[in-house]
Amino acid sequence: MKKLYSLIAMLVLIASAHAQNPFFQVVNYRGAFAPAPATPWTDGWTNWDPQNTSYGAPTVTVSTAITSNTTWTSNNVYLIQGLVYVKNGATLTIQPGTVIRGDASVPNSSLIITKGSKINAVGSSTNPIVFTSSNSTGSRSRGDWGGVIILGKGTLNRPGGTANIEGIAASTDTEFGGGTSPDNEDNSGNLKYVRIEYGGYVFNTDQEINGLTLGAVGRNTVIDFVQCSFINDDAFEWFGGTVNASHLVAYKCLDDNWDTDWGYNGSVQFCLAVRDPNISDQSSGSTSEGFESDNDAAGSSNTPQTTCVFSNVTEIGPFRGSTLSSWPTTFKFRRAARFRRNSGIKLLNSVLTDYPYGVFIDGT
Repeated sequence: MKKLYSLIAMLVLIASAHAQNPFFQVVNYRGAFAPAPATPWTDGWTNWDPQNTSYGAPTVTVSTAITSNTTWTSNNVYLIQGLVYVKNGATLTIQPGTVIRGDASVPNSSLIITKGSKINAVGSSTNPIVFTSSNSTGSRSRGDWGGVIILGKGTLNRPGGTANIEGIAASTDTEFGGGTSPDNEDNSGNLKYVRIEYGGYVFNTDQEINGLTLGAVGRNTVIDFVQCSFINDDAFEWFGGTVNASHLVAYKCLDDNWDTDWGYNGSVQFCLAVRDPNISDQSSGSTSEGFESDNDAAGSSNTPQTTCVFSNVTEIGPFRGSTLSSWPTTFKFRRAARFRRNSGIKLLNSVLTDYPYGVFIDGT
C-alpha cells in the first residue's frame, strides 16, 4: 500500500508541475527512462567510446568570426582554431552528420554564439552533429579544446543585468544578459542531436570552458538531445536565462554535471549522468558533484532567484560497481546534489545513486 501511495503522490506532484509548466511531459516512472520494453532515448545518436571513433581529417579550417549567415555541410569536416564567434546577428546552420573538431594545438578553440546571433545545429537520431577533439584516436583528452557557448538576452541576477562569460577574456563578444530590458523569449537557435566531446580547455586556474555553456539564453531556444562527454569542467552550466532543455547526457566529465546559477529559471527533463570513478576535480576550490546550484557566489537575495526545475534525472555516481571498502582521500567526489547559496532549485521524480552523499542542503 505504501508503494501505491508513493506512486499517487508522485503523479500528483508531476501533474501539478505540468499544470503550471506545460513543458514537462507527465510520466509514470522515476528517472530518465521508461521501463522496458520501451527503447531508451539515448539509442542511436550517443557515443560511449569516442576515444576510438574515427572522425575523418579536417577539410575546412575556421579561425575568424562568422558575421553573415553561414552553413556548414556534412560533406566537410570543420576545424575550429581559436575563439570563433558567430556575431552581428548571423545564423550558423550545421547540417545533420557534420563533424566539427576543436584544434588542440590552438589555445581555447571554441564556438561562441554571441547575443543576437543564432546556431541551428539540428542532427537526427541516426545522424548526429559532433563537436570533438582534433587529436587522433587513442590520444584524445579532456580539455583538448574549449566547447560550445551560447549567449542570450535573457535575465540574470548580476548587477546591471549583464555579465561576461567565464573562461574567456572579457569583451563585447563575451557579454550576455539583457541588461535593464531583458528578453526571456529570446531565441538563440536550435541544438538537437548534438555531441560535445573532450572540451574544457583551462583558461586560468579554476576557469575552464564547460561542454555546453548557456548564458542568459531565452526560452525560445531549443536544447534537446545533447551529450557532453569527457569534459574537463562541467558538462552543462546555465548562467541565468530561461531556456528549457531535455534529453541531456553527461558522460564521464570532470567537475559538475548540472551547474545552475545567476538566476536560471528554465525547466529540464530527462537527463542521464554517468561518472568515471577514476576522474574527479582536484582543484583546491572545487569538488565533483552531480548537481551544483547557487543563486550566486555570495548566496545573495539578488533576483531573479535560481528557481529552475529538473525532473526525470538518473544520476549514476562513481561507486557504481565499486568494491572499495573505503573512499580514497584523493578522490573529490562528494554529493549527488549540492544545493547551496540561496538556490531555489527544484528536483523532482529522479534517481540519484552511488555517491558518498545524496542530496546535501548546504547553508540556510
